[in-house]
Amino acid sequence: MADRTDIYTIIAHLIKNAAESIEKNAALNAREIRIETVLNDSAISVLSKDSGMVQKQAAIAVLVKDTGTGIPTEQWESIFEQYLSGGTTAQRHRMSLSILRKIIRYYYGDISVVSSSPDLGTEFQVIIPCRQVQA
Repeated sequence: MADRTDIYTIIAHLIKNAAESIEKNAALNAREIRIETVLNDSAISVLSKDSGMVQKQAAIAVLVKDTGTGIPTEQWESIFEQYLSGGTTAQRHRMSLSILRKIIRYYYGDISVVSSSPDLGTEFQVIIPCRQVQA
């Protein structure tokens, strides 16, 4: 199960990146960041750290959508690759997304771009496996 501090870090960085993207998009009148969380009882198949077997596990999905500048489709995967140098906002976003993906994958989760359009914004999805709480 993901650590509370790591979940906070993941969501805080996605919000920060969204806010910076919105600031750059002067074409929009509506400036918005939406966060949605969904608990799915059998959302994903994960490799168990304990048994080494693949099993269905409950997962939390966090969707973060902004009305920022958008990300070209051909960059949807490369934005998660680590930049070795640089200081532009785009490079800092790329660095933080690379680190976020490493944190999320440590917990057998994943992060991806769900949708994105120039000047309409981007939606990211984070899926993190969680343990069922027994009543």
